[in-house]
Amino acid sequence: MRPGEDIRSYRLRRGRTSQGALADRDRLWPRYGVDARYPLDPVAVFGRRAPLVVEIGFGMGESTAAMAGAQPEVDVVACEVHEAGVIALLRRLEAAGLTNVRLVEDDAVMLLREAIAPASLAEVRIFFPDPWPKARHLKRRLVSPAFAGLLADRLGPAGRVHLATDWAPYAEHALAALGTALDTRVVARPVGRPVTRFERQGLAANRPSYDVVAVQREGHLRRSSPSPPSGRMVAHPDPSDLTPHERHPMNESIRQNTTFPSGKGTGHGYLALPEGGTGPGVIVIQEWWGLTDHIADIADRLAREGFVALAPDLFGGKVAHDADEAGKLMTELPVDEAAKDLGGAVDFLLGHEAVTSDKVGAIGFCMGGGFVLQLAAQQGDKIGAAVPFYGVGPAVPQSYAGVTAAVQGHYGEKDDFYPAADAKKQAEQISSESGAPVEFFYYDAGHAFHNDENLLGTYSADDATLAFSRAVSFLKANLS
Repeated sequence: MRPGEDIRSYRLRRGRTSQGALADRDRLWPRYGVDARYPLDPVAVFGRRAPLVVEIGFGMGESTAAMAGAQPEVDVVACEVHEAGVIALLRRLEAAGLTNVRLVEDDAVMLLREAIAPASLAEVRIFFPDPWPKARHLKRRLVSPAFAGLLADRLGPAGRVHLATDWAPYAEHALAALGTALDTRVVARPVGRPVTRFERQGLAANRPSYDVVAVQREGHLRRSSPSPPSGRMVAHPDPSDLTPHERHPMNESIRQNTTFPSGKGTGHGYLALPEGGTGPGVIVIQEWWGLTDHIADIADRLAREGFVALAPDLFGGKVAHDADEAGKLMTELPVDEAAKDLGGAVDFLLGHEAVTSDKVGAIGFCMGGGFVLQLAAQQGDKIGAAVPFYGVGPAVPQSYAGVTAAVQGHYGEKDDFYPAADAKKQAEQISSESGAPVEFFYYDAGHAFHNDENLLGTYSADDATLAFSRAVSFLKANLS
């Protein structure tokens, strides 16, 4: 069997098509349509030599037309099996006067296997494929090891696959399946990928989107995907049907996407890379809740600012959903082992091909803020900037003599966990014992004012925005 053969990842939807729509299809297809059964000659089809992109499953063509208009230097072959979507995109292309898109109304595997030459593609886009969530349907998922092999054969040396999904288990599945033939990673949502009506509906239903990028193994970015899961893939239910605890139960982290050497052998975490591929390194240290969506979102936001952001998972995949669980996890965490994990994360970033800085920054929240200060004290010159947000907990060091990094703190005047008076004494101690530059900001807010999940009821949007803006500027100034 050839790679990709016998994969059928879609279910045809039949509906009534108006005579006007059929007339538009018949009129526009000769201009924009191509046949997937025969080898494609891009120069003959597009009348030029240009980077060639294949988009699989374009839906109603909203993002296809927008991206083609924004990238006139790229030629796109867009594939869809549903007639309504094909007609919608034909109309969009005509209305926008676009000449760099051609349509295929056929199976994507046939297109890649029969029409696309090996090593000819700059990119394959797969935006929001059917996740086939039920266990009995897993074999129908488009992305599989066999399909990954076909993609690797068709991509050029610098080519990539860009997959977007709002189904977290499918993102995990894609990382593992694509990782059998390509180097994979999760990235912050690229600015150039439009938010479609479908994606907005997912966001409204509390389903965030995940962007997975896969490149040829001989490329410049190292693999950061987890190993393929052993045994049978188990389908997950619709997250919108679950409670927060059911969505992320204890001992389950959907956010881990990389590993690194640590004190106990192997550490796990969430790595976010900037769209440009390289940038200064920053460690993001979790609160007592664990490696939550909020912490991963902070890493993504830093990636959008140009940083390579790594959030180590100090709880080994456990996520708490109330203060009792969180307190138990924090109390049971061996501080020395966690410090070794964080030290391994620092070394991992400093050795990472995507990191351009010779020092890394550290930003952390609550318990993580305490670990930021400990990391700065223990790692010395490896840390160029330390940003604790209301840093408390068992990791707060007794001595700051080893700190060489500039320190910027963010604390609440109404913090019941760590009063502002104590924070001011802490700032004075850091300055006097280390001699490093120290600046603390105080806000008319309570503890955890930056956490927009608002688990303590203290989130302050304006203060959070201001504090994060200050932190980003501080990191850029000290890690450039």
